[in-house]
Amino acid sequence: MAPFPTTKLRPPRTAPTLIARPRLEAMLDAAREAMRVTLLLAPAGYGKTTVVSSWLRERAPAAAWFTIDPGDDAGADPDASVARWLTAALTSAGAWPSERQGEAAGARDPSAVAAALDRAGWRGVMVFDDAHHVGAAAGAALASWVERAPDGVHTLVLARQTPALPVARWLARGEAELLGIDALRLQVDEGRALLARLVPELTPEHADALVARVEGWPAGVLLAARSVRGKTDPADVIERFTGTDRYVLAFLTEEVLLRLPDDLHEAALLLAGEPRLCAGLVDAITGGSGGAAVLARLEAQEAFLERLDAVDADGPWFRFPGFFRDLLAHRLALTHPDLPAELAARAASWWRAHAERGETAVARLEATRAPVLARPRLEGPLEPLTEREQQVLAMLAVGASTKAVARALDLSPNTVKTHTRHLFEKLGVRTRTEAAAEARRLGLI
Repeated sequence: MAPFPTTKLRPPRTAPTLIARPRLEAMLDAAREAMRVTLLLAPAGYGKTTVVSSWLRERAPAAAWFTIDPGDDAGADPDASVARWLTAALTSAGAWPSERQGEAAGARDPSAVAAALDRAGWRGVMVFDDAHHVGAAAGAALASWVERAPDGVHTLVLARQTPALPVARWLARGEAELLGIDALRLQVDEGRALLARLVPELTPEHADALVARVEGWPAGVLLAARSVRGKTDPADVIERFTGTDRYVLAFLTEEVLLRLPDDLHEAALLLAGEPRLCAGLVDAITGGSGGAAVLARLEAQEAFLERLDAVDADGPWFRFPGFFRDLLAHRLALTHPDLPAELAARAASWWRAHAERGETAVARLEATRAPVLARPRLEGPLEPLTEREQQVLAMLAVGASTKAVARALDLSPNTVKTHTRHLFEKLGVRTRTEAAAEARRLGLI
């Protein structure tokens, strides 16, 4: 068979906007010392490959790399396919003495590669990038490698969704570390450092607001920086920045939505109006009975659906981040302009029935919050809105800009921004879309 192209056997070129991420590097260090395998699982744009390639250069000079493409495991013998991946990557990394290269090339399964590597004495990190492309049969062969690799050889698996690997078994045995969205999100200091390179004129306060706006999503910060660069009023741009920004829209559409099966794509659009989801609520919105299965499939796909800590009589709860919900709502309005109001009514009916079972509005608000850069917890009942805040809320809910609200209410733009900030704090939301949805559910508009 023809050799693999060298681009599959080395990390991608480092971006000029690379920043140090010592918190993540320390996690990778600890996992390498204690575990057989580390899995970095997060949707597109969370910087998995960038973080790992940087860490390898700084901390692990002995490293082999293989990027898995669709169809790489299409052969009749999955064990032989994975053995070829390993042999090519390890040979490229110089793992074999010249006298043992023939022995390595003749290995027909991952166990044979592991045995040859043990005899060669190489100890380092074996990286599989884009492992979500692995099918069940090749996944079993890859699992065999992880479990038989020599002591001192650590495997790193990077994927947009949970790959066909026995992750639960490894976690139960204490053999695996799992790093997901929470670990990969940019923290405040990391966001400031990145934006200082991208938009040096941005103040720390504006940088923090932008990072919070995209909930620490690294690709979102990079894309949003294009929108604020050179603007005379970056605060207004940041406030109005949503998942419908042209760069974010293009990225999420190509990298996420168009990769979903048609039925999941349609389901995601229908769920755009809700900042928090459970199986029963999904059933009420979609008019079906498979809400639990829909959520499980969306979570398993690369669809940005995050599982919340809250579990109650309705089962586990989930959320889409605000920027992704903005995109879904935008596409729903374009494709089904008559549906949003009907879907909101279905959700409101479900919530009313839910409230009769004892859930308070405040408890519901708490669970909608993003897990990064969260505001202080609400205490007691929802604080009433002032008359002016109600007027501002009504205009924001129909898509009016800050300047349009200011003109209509004879206020300065800064005063409108102050009212908007107070609204978000009282409602426990982060975006105008969430504020409108929350206000409708609470009967405020």
